[in-house]
Amino acid sequence: MGAEQLGYVAFGLSFVALFTFLSDLNFYQAHVKRISEGKDLGTCIGTYLSIKLLLAMVMCAVVITSIFVWKDIFHRGFHDPIQETIVYVCLIYYVLGSLAQIPGATYIGRRQIAKQQLPMLIITSLRVFSTILVAVFSWGTVALAGTYAIGALFGLLFTLFIFVYHKYPIARPNMEYFKSYFSFALPLMVVSWVGIIAANVDKVIIQLFWTPTDVGYFFGVQRITFFVLALSSSVGLVLFPTISKQHAKKDVEGIRRITYMGERYLSMIICPLVVFIIVFSPQIINILLSSAFLPAVPILRILAIYALIGSLNSAYAQQLIGVDRPGLAAKIGLVGAIIGICLNMILIPKSIFGVELLGLGGIGAAISLVISTMIGLVLTRIFAYRLTATKSNWRISIHLLAAVITGIFAYFLSSLDLVDVFRWYHLIAYGFSCLGVFFSVLYLAREFTKDDFKFFVDTLNLKGMAGYIVGEMKGKNEED
Repeated sequence: MGAEQLGYVAFGLSFVALFTFLSDLNFYQAHVKRISEGKDLGTCIGTYLSIKLLLAMVMCAVVITSIFVWKDIFHRGFHDPIQETIVYVCLIYYVLGSLAQIPGATYIGRRQIAKQQLPMLIITSLRVFSTILVAVFSWGTVALAGTYAIGALFGLLFTLFIFVYHKYPIARPNMEYFKSYFSFALPLMVVSWVGIIAANVDKVIIQLFWTPTDVGYFFGVQRITFFVLALSSSVGLVLFPTISKQHAKKDVEGIRRITYMGERYLSMIICPLVVFIIVFSPQIINILLSSAFLPAVPILRILAIYALIGSLNSAYAQQLIGVDRPGLAAKIGLVGAIIGICLNMILIPKSIFGVELLGLGGIGAAISLVISTMIGLVLTRIFAYRLTATKSNWRISIHLLAAVITGIFAYFLSSLDLVDVFRWYHLIAYGFSCLGVFFSVLYLAREFTKDDFKFFVDTLNLKGMAGYIVGEMKGKNEED
């Protein structure tokens, strides 16, 4: 699969994604919030189910109507006829994903992370496997888009199986619960819409002012940094209901402790990973994508910085929502999203209405993400301090210093050209070398202790993890 074909799929995903705010309107977080507070489970599920089904139908209607208006009223078309087919395939993918949020949000609210993450693993695994088949047999761009729908379908079926097997109750929704959900979701509805636009409009703008190949470059390397962001999102899935529970107990000290712990351990994981991506960007792209994507090396390096900033802000962002201040989180997100959209319009196009602009393309989109995310980080830290007196942990600066030292070591290592042809196992070996340097610096600074080592060993204990997953699947880890 070349960059152009990937660009077609990326445009389809981004185009439909602009409407996905309609499929949830932030009721997902409202559902997690109310369950974590101990509301009646059956009524919560019934209320959320009715809301999601209605919103899914609304999103489908709006997307189909928009395509009709674009083609038959404005008499405009897509860059290539095949793109319309891809858009419909992507619509199926997003609808299936939206329906999977019903049981998924329920699991998160009850802090049953394995039940939520296993379907995600299935989705990713099936997508990777089917993508390999599409590439090997050259089945085409539509089939590549279909890999997303196939993964979402099997993920939905699996999560529904878990849901039915454990006999989660579904009660009749009532107006009291709907009002409760609506009051929590309302402040975040606008920001969820603007946020989704900000997260996807960059690909659409690149398509309009550049080429599908440029979209493919940006989208391809962006998927690499999504792995980094997925780590912080996974931690956020645990922090949000935990902070919410502490907030219900009015345990402010517990909230600060949880936030610090989440930020600290995330920083230990993300910092060396980001440095490694920045230094070894050409090798990573060549191995994970192909040499055809090497023009995207500068984009990947900038996106790695964006992933670092976003990850370090994750714990504090979850705190604001967990202490029942979604309106404040909405305002912060709205500011960052609007700034990001404006920067995209300035940095990506070569010109608009005859006005010459910077014309940075994918690099401009990456820079926009860095700036807008940094502004969001600063604002979030300010309000976290005002609400719960949660100060920024100064010891994170030690992690950043260790990351710089690791980066110097990695650059020196890469400049030695120890191997003529870089393979994936070379990448892993260099990665472990960089991890060794990073944690050695932390240990010398007394920032990495035996307790921290035990924490990571326990976290990486596959046997224990498997036992937890099996126990959760059997219902042994259920909360009252």
